[in-house]
Amino acid sequence: MRISEFIESANDARCLGTLTDVFRRALTDEGFDHHVYGALSGPPLEQRLALGANPVLATDYPEMWIQHYFSSGYMAVDPIVTRTPTMPTPFDWDDLRDLEDVESRVFCEAGEAGLRSGVCVPIHAPFGGCFALSAARSSRQVITQEQRDRVQAIAGQFHTSFQHLVDGDAARPSVVHLTPRERECLLWSARGKSSWDIGMILHVSEHTVNFHMRSAMRKLECGNRIMAIVKAIRMGLILP
Repeated sequence: MRISEFIESANDARCLGTLTDVFRRALTDEGFDHHVYGALSGPPLEQRLALGANPVLATDYPEMWIQHYFSSGYMAVDPIVTRTPTMPTPFDWDDLRDLEDVESRVFCEAGEAGLRSGVCVPIHAPFGGCFALSAARSSRQVITQEQRDRVQAIAGQFHTSFQHLVDGDAARPSVVHLTPRERECLLWSARGKSSWDIGMILHVSEHTVNFHMRSAMRKLECGNRIMAIVKAIRMGLILP
């Protein structure tokens, strides 16, 4: 499934069940068997705990593993949970080093439950809030940078659509005004071009391209280019 197709389908979803089905198909196309999406810190986590709910918002992890995970108190020691709020970009589970014995045990038991490798996408929210989405595989395989980037784009759109469906009007994006140059930079970036490439196409310096990209990211309230591109497409600001 192309990213643009997933974004369109996610935007058209009118219920969480439909959205999750589309999301699961997109991850399957990328070679991932399972997913979990939840709140890790700040207001998103506090709101869940205040309702007496666990932080997991959506998952198709094995039910036995979910029960064992929470009954064992693993959320407090799971290195993915504890380290993701400080991570600026997606990371492979295997990238986590210097694990304590209890942290290694979480990974070991997850592997026994059929969750042997994966990538985690941090989704940072205002006021120190952080969501995370992990896509997991039942086998140990190398995750390429291209796959990591695509999962990040898919996760960003899923998060936006999920929150929109949950919160309704409160989650509707405000009007964003991008300059023509900001739109151009986002559009070419969506087509896979680097800042240097975009500069050559638009006959401006790489520094100028980065300036416009940062400005667009700020207006869209996104911490990275991929999230900005996803949001711009969702809002109809660019059509790659």
